Amino acid sequence: MFQVEIRQSQGNRLVAVEKPEIIIGRPGGARLVDVDLTPDDSVSRAHARVFIAHGAVFIEDLKSSTGTSVNGEPLHQVRSLREEDLVQVGESVLRVFATLPEQTAPVPQPVVRGGGGGAELPAGGLKLAFEVKHKGKRSAVVVAKSEATIGRKHAEQAVDVDLSEDSSVSRVHARVWCENGELWVEDRGSRHGTVLNGTPISGPSKISKMDIVQIGETQLHVQLLVPGPAQAKRVAPPKAPAETSPLPDSKPEVSAAVDGPCPVFKVEDFVSLSPSAPATEGEPLGHIQVVARFARMAELEVNTINKQKTLGYYRTLLLAPRDLGGTADFDALCASGANLLLTVLPAAERSALFLAEVSQRRLVLKAHVPGLKPFVSAALARETIARGHGVCWKKAGAATDVRLPACCGMYAPICMGNEPVGLLTVDSAKKDFEYALEDLCFFMQYAQLLGAFLRARAPRP
Repeated sequence: MFQVEIRQSQGNRLVAVEKPEIIIGRPGGARLVDVDLTPDDSVSRAHARVFIAHGAVFIEDLKSSTGTSVNGEPLHQVRSLREEDLVQVGESVLRVFATLPEQTAPVPQPVVRGGGGGAELPAGGLKLAFEVKHKGKRSAVVVAKSEATIGRKHAEQAVDVDLSEDSSVSRVHARVWCENGELWVEDRGSRHGTVLNGTPISGPSKISKMDIVQIGETQLHVQLLVPGPAQAKRVAPPKAPAETSPLPDSKPEVSAAVDGPCPVFKVEDFVSLSPSAPATEGEPLGHIQVVARFARMAELEVNTINKQKTLGYYRTLLLAPRDLGGTADFDALCASGANLLLTVLPAAERSALFLAEVSQRRLVLKAHVPGLKPFVSAALARETIARGHGVCWKKAGAATDVRLPACCGMYAPICMGNEPVGLLTVDSAKKDFEYALEDLCFFMQYAQLLGAFLRARAPRP
């Protein structure tokens, strides 16, 4: 029911918890922790609680030693929580996404096209969200207007983003504002200047949520928040209508999302797409659990902290036609398509490519790296093909899955337009590692691009 995006100095990660209530903290206390913020030792054992009640999401502090804040405001009692809210727990910054009963998609909000003088949105209100990093510590500040002054607190001049811990910041250092739906920053005559992505600015400069604004010794990421009247699940795609199902005679359970641990088996030649067919013969290698889903038409995900990672993904997509286009042989193209992933995705150790035989309702193994045969969950493969979305998964049980040679991985449908033509898989044996949404987003885009080359090079009957 919950997905929690965690931003820490060690990197970003996503945790999924299928419960109506979650405890945020660190292991070792009297209460079971659902969202572990280790190694942030400023977090209490049972720090905060997030729960669903009366069709909404709420958060409360559990008498933690350092307290909990939402959008920069200390939390003294239970309050409602929205997807755009930034939650500060110790030195970790969180965003919480929840699946609520009978949720509907958010209604688009009108954006006021105004000048830089603090124009407000008539519905919901425009806000500026700042992610602040100073000497390894992170904090979140949300300013409930379209213009913010950055500096150090002083009796003669109020500031919206207080960087008093950084003595190299001027009293009134910089200004950030929204104009014509875009964010801008300018220096306000500070002593040390304002730097954007490593370059000092001399006038108003446009910024995006991926840009790094350096003020003194402090780094900031800025983004616009436009609240809507309803919240929708962030990564779950809509159910595919039965009449547009890519598989003939699809069973109702094919369109339903797989919930709970799924057995995985070694694949020799093909994976059956028929729900009534057995997965394979023999004992499973182990079990895996879905931790995130991503629809093909969902908004692209980027890593705002590790900008180089996202830029590397974009570069790969731009150069992929060159790398794949030079392969004339179809089987060699399949092998190249699977092998390229191991050089791009972090911690990737195995990859496999399957092509769909719709008339036979099966996925045929065409390429895999390295030489050992891959393992696949037939249930997740059917869901991925039928619903047209990708999934991140992790190992479901270390004690019982000793034969399973991986700890996490991803599935993505290989599509040509809206038509699925295959399945792409990747996995890693690295412990304490999980793929994030930006990894799955790139994986999905790459599979879409690969589908075009496979369709163009496929042998003709």
